[in-house]
Amino acid sequence: MRFIPGPAQLCIFLFLLAPAPLFGCPTPVADPAAPALRGDGQLEFLCPDRPAKAAIRIEIADSPTTRAKGLMDRMLKDDVEGMLFVFETPAIQNFWMRNTPGSLDIIFVAEDGRVRNIAEQTIPLSDRTYSSAGPASFVVEVRGGFARRFGIDQGCRIQWQRY
Repeated sequence: MRFIPGPAQLCIFLFLLAPAPLFGCPTPVADPAAPALRGDGQLEFLCPDRPAKAAIRIEIADSPTTRAKGLMDRMLKDDVEGMLFVFETPAIQNFWMRNTPGSLDIIFVAEDGRVRNIAEQTIPLSDRTYSSAGPASFVVEVRGGFARRFGIDQGCRIQWQRY
């Protein structure tokens, strides 16, 4: 007798192999018991020659421990929250999506607050590396598609404050 997998077994197998939703399989979700983002401060994106701007509530990751943990095992609920990574020294910053269940836009920001580059619509739960295109002092993570929805690009700056 041969084992022929049914739709449920096939979906589980494909889910384990695929970094993103595939063939109607459920999208990965964060643990409901995972802590919500702390409201440590506020960040605004300011773009020249445009009246529109976007503001988000941020959790600030400014220690080696909080930067290493980032958004692992958590998902951003909407476009009004995100995470700001603060680095002591500008350097090439490298990020991955390991244990991060939702797609993000990773916005790399230079020391002067100018957006350097954006990794849009990252692949959830992957080990693919996303890097800054030059030294960055800050990295902002927002829900995937945020940059496109709000017109955030290299001409924009960030301004943030801790509560």
